[in-house]
Order: sequence, then C-alpha cells, then structure tokens
Amino acid sequence: MSLCPSCTLIDVKLLTASIAVPVPFKASFTELELFAQNGCTLCQLVKTTIEASTKSGNTKTPGRAVYYSAVGIVDPKTNILSLNSLLVSCMGRSGYLILAPNKIPTEPNLISGRLVPSSPYLPWAQNALSNCVKNHTQCNSMLTGEPAPTDPYLPPRVYDIFQKRLRPGSAVIDGQYAALSYVWGHSTALWDSRTLKTNLNQRLLNLEADQFPKTYSTAIAIASTLGFRYIWIDSLCILQDDDDDKLDNFTNHMSNIYQNAQITITSVKESANEECLASRQVATLKDAVSFVNDMIYAVPSMGNPAIDIGGESPSGPLWSNRGWTFQERLLSPRCLYFTGSQMYFECRQQLVEETGLQHLTSIYKRLDYTGKIREQLEKNWPAMVRDYSKRQLSQHTDRIPAILGIASQIRSPTVDPAVSFGFFSDRLTIDILWEADGQPLTPQKLPMDSKLLPTWSWARWMGKVGWETYLETSKPCIQIAPDIHGALIAKKAKVVEIRVGAARTAPSGPDWIVWGVDHQNMFDIIFPNQQDSVKGWGTFDVDPSNDLDEKRLFCILISEAADSDKGSKSKIERCSNLLLVSYDSSVYRRRGVGQVTMDEALFDNVKESDVVIL
Repeated sequence: MSLCPSCTLIDVKLLTASIAVPVPFKASFTELELFAQNGCTLCQLVKTTIEASTKSGNTKTPGRAVYYSAVGIVDPKTNILSLNSLLVSCMGRSGYLILAPNKIPTEPNLISGRLVPSSPYLPWAQNALSNCVKNHTQCNSMLTGEPAPTDPYLPPRVYDIFQKRLRPGSAVIDGQYAALSYVWGHSTALWDSRTLKTNLNQRLLNLEADQFPKTYSTAIAIASTLGFRYIWIDSLCILQDDDDDKLDNFTNHMSNIYQNAQITITSVKESANEECLASRQVATLKDAVSFVNDMIYAVPSMGNPAIDIGGESPSGPLWSNRGWTFQERLLSPRCLYFTGSQMYFECRQQLVEETGLQHLTSIYKRLDYTGKIREQLEKNWPAMVRDYSKRQLSQHTDRIPAILGIASQIRSPTVDPAVSFGFFSDRLTIDILWEADGQPLTPQKLPMDSKLLPTWSWARWMGKVGWETYLETSKPCIQIAPDIHGALIAKKAKVVEIRVGAARTAPSGPDWIVWGVDHQNMFDIIFPNQQDSVKGWGTFDVDPSNDLDEKRLFCILISEAADSDKGSKSKIERCSNLLLVSYDSSVYRRRGVGQVTMDEALFDNVKESDVVIL
C-alpha cells in the first residue's frame, strides 16, 4: 500500500481524543486528483467514491453537496481506518476532508454516531432487543413464518440463574430464556463443568457458576442483565455421557431450542476460556460526517461484520467455521455477538453494529415472510449445504445432527426418510448429483460402533460439496427414493459399464456454461460397448487410487439437462450420471458423478432394471 506524504501524517489516534481535533486532508480536489494519480491508496479511495457519487462525475461542479456510501480500508500508521461514508461538498474548487471524533452534536447535518467503549455497553443491547421484540413481526415467529406456540416452549433442561441450579423445562412457568452459541475449544474448565449422569441429581439442587468457563459465567451475567432468569448452554443442559439424551436433544429439540430462545448470546472467541465481556482491542467510532463551514467532518467505522462474525465468505472467526454454529445462527430469531471490536445485534430484519451502522442480515435470513417460507428454505438447501459442508466438526458423527434442526423445519424425518441423510425426496434426482467442490472428500473418522451413512449421502464424507448450476432445470430419467435404513432404491434405472480414462481439466470458453463447482479431479469416461471411445467426463468423491483397479465401474442415468434457450450456443444438452462401483449383482455403491453428451444415444437400447445403492 502506498500513501502520499500528507496521508502518512494522519494520526488515527486523534479520532478517539476527548476533544475534537480536525485533521485537514486535502486543500482542493485538484490536489486530491494529483496524489490519487500518483498512487496514494487513500486519495484513490476518496477520489473514486466522490466521482461515483456525483451524477455528472465532475468533482469540480460548484455548489454541489452529495452524501454517498463507500467502503475502503487504509492503514496510515498500523491503524486500520475504514472510510465507510462521507458527505462531500464541491464549493468552487475547495473540498477539505476533515477527520474528527464524533464530538460535534450541535452541528445540524451531522450523521450521529457514538464512541464504542472499551467494554461492551449492555444497555445498547437491551434497547436493540426491546425494539426487535416490539416492532419486528417476523422475529416473533418460527423460522417457517408460523406463529410461535401459545404455550411457551422450554428445553428439557435450563440453568436457573436466580436459584443457581439446573431445572427441568417442564417445571418452569416463565418460558422466556436465552441460549448460548460458542466454540468449545480446548478448555479444561468446560470439560470439568459438563453435566453427566453421575452429577445430574446434585445439579438439579445446586450448581454454582464460579467454576464455569469464562464464556459461561459472562454469558450468564449478560442474560441476567438483559432480564432473563433462564439460559440454555449445551454442555450443562445435555447429559454429555448419555447417547440417548443427546439423540433426543439433537433430533427432537435442537431446532426448537434456538428458535424459541428470546436471544442467542454468541461468543466468537476461539475457546470457552475467553469471556464475552472482555475489553475490546480499540475504541471504535461509527462513520459520521458533516459539511460545516467549507469543511467535511468524517468519523470512520472500524467494524466489519464479515470479519468480526463471519458470513458466506471464507473470512471470519473460528466460530463461523464450526459446523454447529451454522444452524444456531439461522434458527435463532435474534443473535447478540460479542467480538474483539464491538457488539452486533442480528435479527431476521437487520444486522446492527454497536456503533449504530446497519448491514444486511445473513443471506439465509433474507426470506420473504409474506410468501411460502418452507419452499424458500428448500430451494436454498443446496446453497446451505455447500456453505455448511466446508465447516469443521469435532465429532464426524455430527455431520447430519448439526444441520438437522434446519432440515426438520422444512420436512420432518418421520415424514420423509431422505431428511435423515441430508436430502428431500422430491429433490433427489437433482441433489443426488452432488460432487466434491475443489479437493476430493475424505472418509469420516468414526468410533468403531458407529454406523456409516450410505455412500450416496454427501454427509458420509468430510469436505465441501456442491452442485452444477444447470441441475435445477434438468429432467429426471429415473425414480429414486430411500428407505429408513439408508438404501436408495432406483427404479427403471439404465446402467452401463464404463472405464476410467485419462485425467482432464474442466472445459471452458463461451460454448460451455459456468461451472457450479471447482473441478480438481476430472477424468475421461470410456464406454467399452462403444469401441472404447471417450464419451464424457466424471469426478470421484474420494481419491480412488487404493481400490478402483479391483472394482468394475458403472454409470446410472439420473437426468438429462434442460434444452438450451433458442439461439444459445451453450452446450447444456447433456446427460448426468452417477458413477457407482459394483458390490454384487444387485447392490451398488456411489463413487462420483459424470456427464455425457445427449446426442450419443448411449442409453437408448439399455434395458431398464431396479437397483439398490448403499
């Protein structure tokens, strides 16, 4: 990064001074343009955004005052300075940019911001929560848009903050409670504080919080300050050595626990040993600007929710890369985030910084609550699985349970057996064609007594998965449905034996559609019954080098891509196939997916049969 001499002299510490100390930036737009042209990062940012904000693009137009929003980050002296918004006035050729703290409340045009203190200011959180409860209808309903239950829901167990003990949910009269979302990390205190079968009875009588991990004790203090008597914390409220209790909570209660919590207190710290209320690294300010006496006052914002709490991008804290936190965020109607820079309050309507700056909520919370919510969620399911599948889990057996809370809101596993394997039956001919997105997947590391999921389920493997974009409009050529034991029954299937050819790279250019996944493991598909000719390509789910030479490989026709739009040259008239390894005369196991061009008529004379995929 390059800065001009005057930008190098900017002292960001002045922005947190007790008395406003304006710092002149540039004397004129001509000077600004000169240094921007010479490569100054900050000057380029200001010049570009000023020009973008004016209709004519002329920054020298007299008498023009324009407010605009823009994002850019510079580091004059190892201090991150984020200029998110400015008010620009072009009075003749003068336009002074003044950086100053928000200490000028008397100025009429000032966009109000406030100093974020070194410690979290909980009255701000109380106001945000109260405003949401009173004014946001969609935040007071279930994820699917249905009204919250008339009788308040309570988890099987909650921690009673006042009486300092665990209580059965059935014994609680006041149904309002908070929940905690966090990262376990390597915490000895957390391990020692777990509720087990051997200490449950004692904890129903008394459970002091003084031995809890710091995340627990501060979350309890926050919940109490916000007005809640009860809080749900997983390792306290679920028996950690009782598989039946875990299964009951994961299967029957997890979606309700977070949906019915009035607020989910979220610590993005890397371990339960870190407290939510710890002092922040720096005092930060919301961007606030005003044009006063030919000068521009600007207060920057150092908050960045994509970095502080994470989102759909790879950046973000450890919390945003853990598997369980994906559904905890989506199911919760309200989340209060504690980060290293400031607090954030996110509900289904908005994401607000402690400074007051507003952002869009998580993409999966942006639902049209006037429409059919379940249909929207089901349509978003492949995108959710793509983001969820790249996250990490301490226990690989949690691959389905950690997202089942969302899936069960779309359709109950008791109604649709496919839900228990990460799918919905009416989308199987589309979603069964998942594939490794980037690197090959890896087998799960499971205890000896654990039952493996079927090979056709993406949840059997660890790693990111995705789908080709054109599959949504493909035409099914088969009927497939799972049974409750995990066998996928494919009726009237056309099965053709194939061989693996040479490795290849993904086609590119204007004749091919944009790929929906990152192909890193492609190979040619050779058809022995077609004079060993190459007719398509495929990808393996996992590295096949260990055992593929000993197996016969087959492909099953699943669907045909929709016809191209008239006049389009995109080659989307193709067949999509599952690649499966023969197990015996009637059972197959999935190995990957592939495609062949439709005009080859490779399946026209193939006899249909019913097959089982395990």
